[in-house]
Amino acid sequence: MFCEQCGWNAVTTYIAPIRADMTVYSVYADGISNPSRGQIRMLSRAACLNYLEIKRQLAKGSFLVYEGDAENVLRIIGDLDAYHIGYKIIPPFPYQA
Repeated sequence: MFCEQCGWNAVTTYIAPIRADMTVYSVYADGISNPSRGQIRMLSRAACLNYLEIKRQLAKGSFLVYEGDAENVLRIIGDLDAYHIGYKIIPPFPYQA
């Protein structure tokens, strides 16, 4: 919108709920018994761990892949879904991938 009298623009701010969400979410990889190289590579990128450490973590069972804001969690779970990797998110994640 533009005011013809004074020349100012009217700006409205809309912040998507996912951007305003200040909750810290934890994403755990879960239920991977025989991971492929692609799955390990993806987990390595997401968790910032090397190949050997990912293998060790997977042998233990569920492990923390990412902890952070909702926008990045949404990106991470999209990658996990693409590689068919099971996960759980704590606290419950209210957004859909």
